[in-house]
Amino acid sequence: MQGEWRVVGCFAGDALAGVALLQGSVELWWWDRPTDEAAYAHKVVVSRAFAGTGVVKALFAQMESSTLGVKRALLRLDTPAHRPPLIALCERLEFTTIDERTVGGLVARRVKKTLTRGCDVEDVIAVRVTLEDGESLAFMTWGRLFDAVDETEILDAVEKALPTYGIRAWSTIAVCDNLGEVANERYFYEALLSFAWKAPPSGKRHASWQSKKRKLVKAGRNIYFLGRPK
Repeated sequence: MQGEWRVVGCFAGDALAGVALLQGSVELWWWDRPTDEAAYAHKVVVSRAFAGTGVVKALFAQMESSTLGVKRALLRLDTPAHRPPLIALCERLEFTTIDERTVGGLVARRVKKTLTRGCDVEDVIAVRVTLEDGESLAFMTWGRLFDAVDETEILDAVEKALPTYGIRAWSTIAVCDNLGEVANERYFYEALLSFAWKAPPSGKRHASWQSKKRKLVKAGRNIYFLGRPK
């Protein structure tokens, strides 16, 4: 991804709710750090009509997934040091401050977020189901609620929910490597927003949250069908 960039978009129905730029390197502010260990969030813009509705969380969730998809463990961000609201937003998104740097008279605060997969129950995952006629469908749900390595239980839960969507027969079912694999599905952004609005709590409340979500997923709930092609 080095030197590359990609646009991340968030839609609410047919309306563009927000966009962000994910870059492979930013030499101006990060010249002293290895470029192959991180991706860089940049130019996050949200439509006024969707302000305060979780669009920012959804955009960052997608950027985090894309970062993990290219095998990078850090998401970095630089923001003007004189803008407290942006710094507060970074803190809410669980970024940690590295330092402040001055370039050409501009002072920027550099922050980072360490990303992990597999053992984090906070992960939202996608599941791909291939029907017997070859049609491919996708679902989104809370991931890693059961076993961090063995995906049997989460796949069993999704399988049990399939009949509620009118799906009676299928040939294969598998967890996707990252959310980017289903980003073009019809209701991908609506699903991502839904999960972003219900972000898991941290600290002592996390264990009870995990237990509750496990029961819901086993009961066929919190499993979002991403829709058939238009």
